[in-house]
Amino acid sequence: SIAEYAADDTSSRIQIVTEEFNKTMRSIIDACCRLVEKGVVVVISDSSSTQTAIQADILTPMKIPLISAGATDPFLPSVKRNFLLRMSPSDTYQSRAIFDIIKFYEWEKISILASSDSYGLHGLLELQRLMAQEIGYSVKNVFFFRNLSGAIEALHGLKSALARIIVLNCVASRGKEVLEAARDIGLLSKGVVWIVTDAIAASPEFEHASDGVSVSPWDGLLGVRPAIDRGPAYDIFEKIYLQLDRNLDELTTYRLMTFETVAFVDSTLAGLEKKYSQVTSCSMPGGWKDGKAMLSALRNTDYTGITGRTNFTKAGQRGRVSYDVVNFAGGTFQRVGVWHNSSGLAMAGSVKFIGGGKSVPPASASNLIGQHLEAWNSPRRPFSYLKADCEGNACWSGLCPDMVTRMADDLGFTYEYVVPDDGKWGGFNVTSGAWNGLIAEILSETIDIVTLPLSTSTARKEVIEFSYPFMDSGLLAVTRGDSRIDTNFFFLSPSRGRCGWQLSQPHS
Repeated sequence: SIAEYAADDTSSRIQIVTEEFNKTMRSIIDACCRLVEKGVVVVISDSSSTQTAIQADILTPMKIPLISAGATDPFLPSVKRNFLLRMSPSDTYQSRAIFDIIKFYEWEKISILASSDSYGLHGLLELQRLMAQEIGYSVKNVFFFRNLSGAIEALHGLKSALARIIVLNCVASRGKEVLEAARDIGLLSKGVVWIVTDAIAASPEFEHASDGVSVSPWDGLLGVRPAIDRGPAYDIFEKIYLQLDRNLDELTTYRLMTFETVAFVDSTLAGLEKKYSQVTSCSMPGGWKDGKAMLSALRNTDYTGITGRTNFTKAGQRGRVSYDVVNFAGGTFQRVGVWHNSSGLAMAGSVKFIGGGKSVPPASASNLIGQHLEAWNSPRRPFSYLKADCEGNACWSGLCPDMVTRMADDLGFTYEYVVPDDGKWGGFNVTSGAWNGLIAEILSETIDIVTLPLSTSTARKEVIEFSYPFMDSGLLAVTRGDSRIDTNFFFLSPSRGRCGWQLSQPHS
C-alpha cells in the first residue's frame, strides 16, 4: 500500500524499495542488509518494538537512519541506537495520559491486566510509578498472561479481588478475546470500568459489535490512542488512497503513522541540495559517511502532514505528543477528551460507562453482587446455634448468622457455612512460621469470612482484616470495699488473700 501510494502521489520525490521478513532474528538482519545493498538512505519500519530494536542494532553502526512508525516500548531508545527516530509516542506518555484520566475521576485504586510480552510488561511501568508516588493512589492488583487460558485465570482473580477499575494492555486480537471472556464471567458489567490502551483503542477490530446486536458489548469502554489531526493534508491523502481502491476502515492510527513517515522523509529529502553518497554493504567499515548529515536533516525537519505537526527531539522522539481520550459508543470509539504532553488532560465530551450510566463508578466495590462466599461457622452460644440433624444455611441461628443474612441481603452475595478441618481458632507457630485454624483457612483462601467472635490480636491483624467490633469483653477485677490496695498491679498477687479475681478473654 505504501509503495502504491508513493507511486501514485505525483508530488512524491522518493523511490521506495521494500523488503519482507519473518519473526526470526536472522530474517530481520538479512532484510536490513538487503536494503543497505540497494543503497537506501533512510529505512522506514512499521515493525513491533522487539523487531525495531534488532533493526536499530544493525542500522545504527551503519549510520543509516531508521524511522519507526509504531514502536512504542519506553526502553527502546539508547545511546547505541542514536540513529533511531520514532514517529509514534513512547508508552511512557500513554501511561501519563491514563494516570491523568484516573486522577480526573478520582479512582484511587486500580488493577492492571497485561500480556507478558515486552509490550505488556513495559507499557504501563510509568503508570505504576505514578500511582505509587501519588499520595492516596495505589495499584491494587497486577496480572500478566501468556495466553487466553492465563487471561481467564487472571480475570477470575480480578473478580475475586472485587476489581472495579481495570487497565488492559495487550494487542487488539488478544484484547478482544479477553474482553469477551470478561463479559462471560460478569466482569464487563455496570460498576466496572475498563480502560484500554492504544493497541485496542486504535484497532478496527472493535468497530462493530461481534454478535450483530444494536448495543455493542464494548459500549462504555474508555481508552486512549495517538491523536490524528485530520486537516487539509489528510483530505488529499484520503483522495489518493481511495483511488487505489482501498477501504478507509483499514486505516488504523498506526497505518496512518506509516504513511506519515513516508511523507515526512519525502519532505526532508526535498529540502536537501547536497548530493549524498550511498552505502552498498553491511560490512562497510565505519558505516555511511553521510549518515550523520542525513540524521541531522531529519531531526531539523518541521513538517505538518496527515497526522498533524511532526518534529523530533534530540532523543529521537516526536516533540508534540497528543492522545485522544475515547469512549466506545454507537459502534465505535468516539473522542471525549484530549491529552497533550505540554498541557495535560482536557475532557470535552460526555462519557457513558459500561451499563449505560453517566455517573462515575467508584474505585471500590459498593456491593458483592455475583460473589459466593465460604463462611466459617461453629455452634458457639450465644453467637451461633445449629439445629440438630439439619443441613444448610437455614439450620443456623443466633447473632452471627443474623448479621451474615442481613449483609447478604444488603450487598447481594450468596454464601454457605463450612467448618475448618482442625477446628482451631488460629495461632502462629514460631518454629514453622505458619498459621493454623481459621487464620490458615483464610490465608489459603479455603474460606472467605469468619462469622464468629474471633479475638483480635496484633499478629492476626497483620495478616487478615477484621470487621468493626460488635462486642468488647475487657479485663475485670473486683476488690473489697474496705481494702487498702496501694498498687495498680495488685491482681498479680492474688495469693495474699486480699481480693477475689476474674480474668475474661476479650472478643471482637
